[in-house]
Amino acid sequence: VYIIGTMNTADRSIALIDTALRRRFSFIEMLPDSSTLADVFVGNLNISRMLDVLNGRIAVLLDREHTIGHSYLIPLRENPTIENLAEIFEKKIIPLLQVYFYDDYSKIQLALGDNQKQEDSVRFFVKDNGAAKLFGDADIDVADCYTINSAAFKNIDAYARLQ
Repeated sequence: VYIIGTMNTADRSIALIDTALRRRFSFIEMLPDSSTLADVFVGNLNISRMLDVLNGRIAVLLDREHTIGHSYLIPLRENPTIENLAEIFEKKIIPLLQVYFYDDYSKIQLALGDNQKQEDSVRFFVKDNGAAKLFGDADIDVADCYTINSAAFKNIDAYARLQ
């Protein structure tokens, strides 16, 4: 009898189950495989290369167990459009990064390459300076607030720093 299952080791809420299973079964680690996306391009954006760059940054900022799996991007094989890529990023990858980085948008910007972009129009996250105005002249430190720039997800130039 063979039992094949998958686990995301980055999910620490199942640590006790993970430990119990590791004591009883053999495991084969399955890391993201960008080669499955080698021939996938959205415009001139090489999706395989993009995944490698994103995962390289995540591995440095967190660890390799938090890297993004290639399965998120598999739908681009059938439908390699900017609209499909935008939906994958906005609804799957970005929420995952928000959890991984505990909403630390400066680190999320590093992972996405936003810190290397000159114009807000191509940043996925932009600083919202409106929060400080809520308190008038009060001399208080207000943490940086960020908003998601939804328009950037449909702009192929926003992904340029992920190659």
